[in-house]
Amino acid sequence: MWVGCIADLFGAIADWIGCVADFFGVIADLVGCVAGFFGVIADRIGCIAAFSGVIAGPVGCVHHGDGGRGASVSGAMKALPILLLSLMVLPLHAEVRAAARGGIFAGAGNEGVVTGELELRRGNWSVAPAYEVIRGGYGLHAIHLDVRRLFPAGRQTFWIGAGPTAVRTNNPSSRTTWNADAGMAWRLGDGTWEPFVAARYYRFDLPVFRDSVEANGAVLSIGISRRLH
Repeated sequence: MWVGCIADLFGAIADWIGCVADFFGVIADLVGCVAGFFGVIADRIGCIAAFSGVIAGPVGCVHHGDGGRGASVSGAMKALPILLLSLMVLPLHAEVRAAARGGIFAGAGNEGVVTGELELRRGNWSVAPAYEVIRGGYGLHAIHLDVRRLFPAGRQTFWIGAGPTAVRTNNPSSRTTWNADAGMAWRLGDGTWEPFVAARYYRFDLPVFRDSVEANGAVLSIGISRRLH
């Protein structure tokens, strides 16, 4: 009996290691996509300048923006430029935090979930884009872009938020849906580190070959964030 339990334990650890490896592989893909996105932005500086100078400029900009490298961006990354632009409009003096969390997707057979996110806070509001890897096969992952309302209470901070979610597999298949997010964080020391507990609810149903991947429930997780700015 003990031998079987130990074997199951090491099997679970191996699965988590594989999940984390997949997560970092996708992060590398995201970095490449971001680099390509900024290359496209650089190519279109002249178009943006024309837009600000004359009324006819937007027509040329739209026509130019429909082709070129922008068309080669994959479906999973189409939301990334919007996400980045939304972050760029925030004031430079906003508090910037990076976080990692792990947990289970209660609406998908308790599959493991690993999430990396960035949060930009100003006052009692924040914007929090996140990338989530779900251990459900087919390269299942999700991109979230949430707006949160913060409720500070001493050294704790409660939040509730919501936003759009893009769910994708490597089939490829994708769906756009919505999520609701809530959690509580504890500020340690000078506030550089904040451990937290969180729950994010969303649902999806993706066709994969002759099968489908679906979930309807909450991702229950624990994590920690670090202040970057």
